[in-house]
Amino acid sequence: MLVMEKRIVFKKLTVLAIFCCAMSGLLGQENYLSGYVLSWEGDTLRGLINYLNWDKNPYEISFKTREDASKTTYTTNDIRGFGVADERYVRAVVEKEVSPVKVSDLSYDPQFKLVKDTVFLQTMIEGPKSLYYLKGSKELENFYILEDGAFVLLKFKRYLKEAEGISRAVVENKQYVGQLIYYLQDCPDISAKLRNIRYQKIPLERVFSYYYACTGATTSFQKTTELAKVKFGLVAGLSLSTFDFGTSLTYGPFNQLANLDFSHSVNAAGGVFVTILFPRNLRRVSLHNELFFAAYHVNFERTDVLNSSYQSRSRIDLANSYIKLNTLMRYSFPFKRISLFAQAGISNGFATKQVQRESNTVISGTSQVKNEYPLMSDPRSYEQSWVLGLGVALKGYWLELRHERGNGISPFPALRSTSIRTYVLVGYTF
Repeated sequence: MLVMEKRIVFKKLTVLAIFCCAMSGLLGQENYLSGYVLSWEGDTLRGLINYLNWDKNPYEISFKTREDASKTTYTTNDIRGFGVADERYVRAVVEKEVSPVKVSDLSYDPQFKLVKDTVFLQTMIEGPKSLYYLKGSKELENFYILEDGAFVLLKFKRYLKEAEGISRAVVENKQYVGQLIYYLQDCPDISAKLRNIRYQKIPLERVFSYYYACTGATTSFQKTTELAKVKFGLVAGLSLSTFDFGTSLTYGPFNQLANLDFSHSVNAAGGVFVTILFPRNLRRVSLHNELFFAAYHVNFERTDVLNSSYQSRSRIDLANSYIKLNTLMRYSFPFKRISLFAQAGISNGFATKQVQRESNTVISGTSQVKNEYPLMSDPRSYEQSWVLGLGVALKGYWLELRHERGNGISPFPALRSTSIRTYVLVGYTF
């Protein structure tokens, strides 16, 4: 019965997390900031744009002339471009290279796979020599330059090739290097800078910055690529813990353990953390890492009374302390003043103290005999757990309800052990 109740609690927490994510996703997608749109007639219409710090280039935006006005949706067919925050986008009909880039997805086809599309290109650098960026589905990235008023794709492709002694070699067609050498030829030594250039935002930005420093030309706009942010902090709170054994055996000591209902234990918990906030998407996605201390002391007691002068008392104590390395992926839903978050991940616990003790006390008349012995001779000292948490953040503080289920202390395949913890935690980010 206790095991079933625990499973129900965990399922409810899971459903609650999914519901919270869905509702917060629907309600938290508005972030109207000052911006402008460029009409086909050449006018600049100023107002508010729902800025989502897009990771992938948007195909449409929401625009308001003022706070209390109804929104208008503009697509790539409706406007020439727009600007919001420190970002600019220009409408363009371009070729996209859509070949996969992950090694596991590569083919032996060396030909470029080009698809024409109408998109909003993000302006990275604008001036005599300009650079534009497009990220679409499947995390594919394309870069463009502007030549004679036309947006030209900088071509790059990875593919597989059979080579002598190697069944599968990864080959890269770096046509973009030659394109850039010709495009930036005003700088005499640009070839050396482009020799090992990678097809990525930051390396390409650096090459263009070098070109402008080399030629003395000036840019009219330059977007600095966002980098990951790292934040540190403290976390502390209380844990409510219990323990459960299970087995498929129908008799023996393992079966006896599986039928025990252990008590609950309330203990202090806490530690330090470092959070890596990934760029784009309003930094909703982050990697939360903790060095965490947790402990519990649960027990089971039973008294068997045979008569008024004879009774037997049995007790099992499980008292364990752990230093844990928690690794959690966190997704935040920012509102105007607060932010909700949901996170999930794994915990790796290393035991610093382990007590698994079984005692039996026999009372016969006025005499009393007590025996103690280990419940297990070699308990597991490394515990792995799944972790699920929901919380709310305000300024530098956050409050979280966290649930954790671990594989416990049993080293025996026939005896399943499960540690169950629920935390209420308060964190502070420096």
